[in-house]
Amino acid sequence: MPAPGGSGSDPGSAGTSFAKQGVILVTINYRLGRLGHFAFPALSKEHPDEYKGSYAYMDQIAALQWIQKNIGAFGGDPGNVTIFGFSAGGVSVHSLLTIPAAKGLFHKAISESGGGRDGVLTGRPISKENADKLYPVSAETIGINFARKHKIAGEDASALAKLRSLSMEEIIDGGQESDSTGVRIYAGPILDGRLVVETAESAYKGGRQARVPLMIGNCSGEVGGGFISNASSKETLLSLFGEHAAEVKAAFDPAGD
Repeated sequence: MPAPGGSGSDPGSAGTSFAKQGVILVTINYRLGRLGHFAFPALSKEHPDEYKGSYAYMDQIAALQWIQKNIGAFGGDPGNVTIFGFSAGGVSVHSLLTIPAAKGLFHKAISESGGGRDGVLTGRPISKENADKLYPVSAETIGINFARKHKIAGEDASALAKLRSLSMEEIIDGGQESDSTGVRIYAGPILDGRLVVETAESAYKGGRQARVPLMIGNCSGEVGGGFISNASSKETLLSLFGEHAAEVKAAFDPAGD
């Protein structure tokens, strides 16, 4: 089962090649951005015994549970499930390997360009400030800042109701968050102590990850997530490459059209 870093419906996720080799491919879609990773004080207090924050992983676990119950009807073996993902999907593989609720739902794993010890294998604490050097601002504080951006005051149930009334466009809003390190994109995991009980890095160090075969590596055509620009013209975009601008233009825009 692949968990792509985006959508499982694009042509690159087609299962034709897998089927030719006798492999049943199940692609999934899961919530992303604030829909996939979000916290707010009133949301944490609502149904306190439920998982909070990392809704993307809840979707992925639900898909794995579906596979366990139904894949046999398609000729699959529920006892031989391999999960794999690219980029954000590769990060999800690390998370699923270390989330207790996912234990036993898969038997092999492949992480493609799934990041490393740069914050990807850590996570943002749901409510504790300065608990992680890479993410000193808690997920709830990020949620409060998002609410204030939309002129929603307070942290109670009334504020939560107003958040839920926002349009999809207002919720998505590019997925950028502001914390002490500046503006950046954040997509989880969020340590809530129930679903995500520790960082993947911590689980690996302590040997608490799922004991399944793991293949890990980088894709040769990967591009770093740091290269994100709001440039509104080709000239501005090309200028970002500095001394390599002419080379980039020759490679990608030789005719100037």
